[in-house]
This record gives sequence, structure tokens and C-alpha cells, in this order.
Amino acid sequence: MKKLKSILVALAILVASNSIAQSVEPKVNYIGQDKNFLFFKVYVPNEALLSVTDTNEGELYSSLISNKTFKVKVEKKEGQALNFRMVCGEAVYVKYFDSKLIERL
Repeated sequence: MKKLKSILVALAILVASNSIAQSVEPKVNYIGQDKNFLFFKVYVPNEALLSVTDTNEGELYSSLISNKTFKVKVEKKEGQALNFRMVCGEAVYVKYFDSKLIERL
């Protein structure tokens, strides 16, 4: 009976840790700008297809990324609206930034 309880406890811990690991979502944060560029920090906890689009310019970047944090540099434009889209398996995460929002940050 003790062996069965130990196995069930170990299984519960494994399931819980797997659920916690999968619940970490990708993140995109605006980190600043200079005269010509906007800077963002992107975190991808698992494998994801990342695409960055501008409503005026179209797709700026697209790549398969896995388990990393990195910076994205985007040239500043007037009236810019950026859309960061990450597809992780069946989940889709979207973060939107426009020039008015960025001016307030």
C-alpha cells in the first residue's frame, strides 16, 4: 500500500509540474527607443512561430523560435502599429503596440 501511495504522489507531482511548465506564456514588453528605433523584449518559453507585422508596412519578421529571450529592434515610422503574434502549438498569443501607446510609455 505504501508503494502505491508513493507512486500516486510522484505521479501527482509530475502532472502538476508539467501543468505549471506549460502555463508559462510568451511575453512581449516595450523596453525603449532611440532616435530611429523601437526596442522590445520577447520571451518564448517553448517553441513558437513569431511574426511581427506593421499595419502600414506588412510583415517585418517571421521565424520559428524556441526557449529564449531576445530583443527585437523595429525602425520607427509615423503612425506605426505593431502586432506581435506567437503561435505555440494550438495557443495563439497576440500583443499590439501603436505609436500613441508607445508615446505614453
